[in-house]
Order: sequence, then C-alpha cells, then structure tokens
Amino acid sequence: MLDIYLDTATGRLAAAGLATRIRSEMGRHVVTVKSVTVPVVGAVHRRLEVEGPALPTLVPDTWPVSDARILVQAAIGQEPLTVIARLRQQRRTLLVRRGDTVIELSLDDLEALGLPGDDTPLGTRTELEGELLAGDAADLARLGEALAVVPGLAPASGSKLEWARSFIGR
Repeated sequence: MLDIYLDTATGRLAAAGLATRIRSEMGRHVVTVKSVTVPVVGAVHRRLEVEGPALPTLVPDTWPVSDARILVQAAIGQEPLTVIARLRQQRRTLLVRRGDTVIELSLDDLEALGLPGDDTPLGTRTELEGELLAGDAADLARLGEALAVVPGLAPASGSKLEWARSFIGR
C-alpha cells in the first residue's frame, strides 16, 4: 500500500483537526479523512474516520462524490492540496473474535518515503494495531492491556502521519 498524506500549504486540514490520505493498493484509490484521536483507555483511541473512492490526484473535485470528499472540500475551501508525507506499508491482518466482539489486528511494516519522486525509504518501523469492527469496546481495551505486558511491545509515539512527516526535510 502507498499512503499519500495531504494538506494545504497553510495547514487548513490540520487546523480543522483532520488528517487526510489517499491510499493506493492494487489499482484502487481510497481517500480517508480522520479526526484527531481522543484517548479512551490506555492505548485505546476513538476518532472519526470517513472513507470514499478517490483518484490519485491532488484535486478533490476529480474524486467521486463521497462524505470524505465533502469534508476535505469544506475544510480547504479553494486552497489547493499538497503532499505533506508519503508512507509505504505491507500489512498482515488477523480477525480475533470473542463472543460478539470482532477485532482486526494488523501488523504493519512501514517505510517513510520522501516527497513525490523519491521512493528511497527514509525510515522504517513496525506497528501492531487493533481495530474494533463489532462488539464491545471493553474487549478492545482488555486486548490492549494484555498486549501491554508483552516484552518488546510499546504504544506508538504519535500517528503514522506524524512519524512519516518527521523525515521530510532532513
């Protein structure tokens, strides 16, 4: 997967508390808009996440109409988008079930890339992430507590966007 993170030159999306990316995988492109995360319990966070179909362009008007496109357009007005970070990742997933609760665990091998035209990895890290797909959020919190005592695992410091962005301009 290749993730292209977008904002305006003046940071209008960030100022609105939003992060936006276009994820490209096997010829499919999806725009995702996420709000700033709000800690719930321990490493468990809650946030708005809206997705829609996209094209690999920096012009939202060219993307198919979706709630994600509408959110981006409302936040940026007429200001153009620019690439603020790029991230390549390989993801492996596993569904974990407990009663009515379904959690998707993903193990992501990440590579921070330079701006467009520079596909040289600038940094790497691996993340384990759990996403509640159905059921009780308390089960996700319990899973987080169980993982917290595994040697070598620690909560990520910052988002993938923040991490990838830290390499730009070095």
